[in-house]
Amino acid sequence: MDKFVSFTKRKDVTPENETKVKKAKGENLELMESPNDISQRTGDKLARPLLKAYPKHMDGKSHGRSFVASWYQRYSWMEFSQDFDAVFCFPCRHF
Repeated sequence: MDKFVSFTKRKDVTPENETKVKKAKGENLELMESPNDISQRTGDKLARPLLKAYPKHMDGKSHGRSFVASWYQRYSWMEFSQDFDAVFCFPCRHF
């Protein structure tokens, strides 16, 4: 089964998703299962949802950070998982 590195965990992860999403602890990053809301095989289209607003993550400063939809045009390999609030590399996952 494919595994991916998780850097953050959404605050709204449900108990049902808890086994799929594992929080990174310190510098020791854990592995998680592949999200179901992005491409599953090479023939699939990239998952590129356009949302009015993406979740913000506080980084200890006065403002939050979040995904920016214009990155889709800049990075043709990028797909976004709403379930994990994370970016994935399409070729990295399938080739």
